[in-house]
Amino acid sequence: MSVTGAVRRGRRRASGENGSFWLSFSDMMSVLVLIFIFVIFAMLHTLNEHEKQLEVTRAEYEAAKIRFDATQAENEQLVIILGNTENALASAQAELDEAKTQTALLTEKVNSDQTVIINLQNENASLSSQNSSLLSDIAMLNANASELDNKIALLQQEISEKRAQYDSLAAQYNTQISAYKTQLDKAQAQLDQMLGIKAKIIERLSTEFRANGIELDVDKQTGAITLPSSMLFDLGKSELKLMGMNALDRMLPVYLSVLLSSEFRPYVAEIIIEGHTDSTGKYLNNLRLSQERALSVANYILDEDYMRTHLRLTGREAEDFLTLISASGRSYSALIKDDWDNENQEASRRVEIKFSLRDEDTVNSYKQIINNN
Repeated sequence: MSVTGAVRRGRRRASGENGSFWLSFSDMMSVLVLIFIFVIFAMLHTLNEHEKQLEVTRAEYEAAKIRFDATQAENEQLVIILGNTENALASAQAELDEAKTQTALLTEKVNSDQTVIINLQNENASLSSQNSSLLSDIAMLNANASELDNKIALLQQEISEKRAQYDSLAAQYNTQISAYKTQLDKAQAQLDQMLGIKAKIIERLSTEFRANGIELDVDKQTGAITLPSSMLFDLGKSELKLMGMNALDRMLPVYLSVLLSSEFRPYVAEIIIEGHTDSTGKYLNNLRLSQERALSVANYILDEDYMRTHLRLTGREAEDFLTLISASGRSYSALIKDDWDNENQEASRRVEIKFSLRDEDTVNSYKQIINNN
């Protein structure tokens, strides 16, 4: 298995899992390894060339040495043969000196080549050390890449688990939203029905009052009927006046004919008589007075003879009517004010007769939810 192959395999693996970052890093490492291998090959080639040159030099040295030996032999023979022939000796000495010079030059060249060879060997050792360091770095990088691959795999698994959790939560949320929308639709339908019934009751009351010549306004939002205290009571008193009795005698049969009709009775939950005062005096004193006035009206209309003879209620209808009536005092907690927020004391002194429908509190809660959405 070559270093280049390992690098290429590491690059292919990194390119698939780490993106462009690992591709660039692997390419860079591949280039460095190729450069390193090229440098080693170049140095090895240079070393081989020097070794060849050294062999040539050594051959030349041996040849020169042979020639030197031959020259020495010839010189010795000439010395024996020619004796003291100075010219021949001088010539031979000159050749010998030349041969020595060449030998010295060749020796110097051999020494120089040996120095180069030693330097190349040192460089080769240094490159081998660098090669080992690079291989160690490559091994470390491969280990780091493997560790990163493991981390990426763990992260991908975690992402998959989180995505599954998200999909589950999204499905639950969609289910809850669907149920919530169904509830809202049901609430909207119930609200529309209740508001429609309330609007019909208010419209019917207004129509019947006009048909019977009763000049009373019906609140278009709540259906409340307001009776001024001056019509029902003397100032500061809670005993019904004759004028108030007459007003109730005219109004109540028409009022109950609508609320207790077969069309609307199933929806009516309560008929409330509320007493109100102005802000003159203490709150508790006004609370007591408002309660007594509301009870005075309730006592008048809940009398058995009155229900039977004037309201024309059967015994069963009278019992049903008793379950609907309630009376309460509000003191001056709900004052009537003008556009400048000034109290209208005369209008604040009043008795209100109002009705509520079954599940109206629930419907009002639904209405608030629907309005908020």
